[in-house]
Amino acid sequence: MIAQVSRTPRQAMLHCLLDACRIVGFESDDARPVGELLARSNTSDVVDAHVVHTAERYDALVLTADNDDIARLADHADALVCHRQL
Repeated sequence: MIAQVSRTPRQAMLHCLLDACRIVGFESDDARPVGELLARSNTSDVVDAHVVHTAERYDALVLTADNDDIARLADHADALVCHRQL
């Protein structure tokens, strides 16, 4: 997800936000649950599904500019995933 939003080293506010976040990579163990979430939600954005899956695993809040897509995925997660529009 960072690669989708990080365009220049001058994004000071973004970098401050990221300093307060736990950065989690896509691991091989994530592939199946992310794919299953995509199937349940009838969506195709692997990055959004990984964000929701990770938030579910760590009981984390998702801050997003794309709340509709995250909400659709969150509605199909196995546990409650809280999300807020930026």
